[in-house]
Amino acid sequence: MTLAMHRVSSELRENVLAKMNDDRIAAVATNDRLVAKFGETLYEKHGHHDYLHGFISNKLSEVARFLLSVRAQTEGITCLEDCIKPSMFSVVVKAVKVTA
Repeated sequence: MTLAMHRVSSELRENVLAKMNDDRIAAVATNDRLVAKFGETLYEKHGHHDYLHGFISNKLSEVARFLLSVRAQTEGITCLEDCIKPSMFSVVVKAVKVTA
């Protein structure tokens, strides 16, 4: 698995990202800037509890699956940041329904 080009703590990388399945979902979770930042925030809050590392991994996977769903519906979406635009609202709602 390619680990994030974005700066994440070595603890998040070793305890969460490295243990994810080596697939498209993990690639999105590790390579998207906002998804990596979300993981870093979760790790800062919950990472000191070993039993919550799986929770953090699951949340990153959920966001990555959402982003993959948006990408499948709309061309030109390369990152989670592209989904924040007001023009993307209906696409985002549809993607949430698909991934929920």
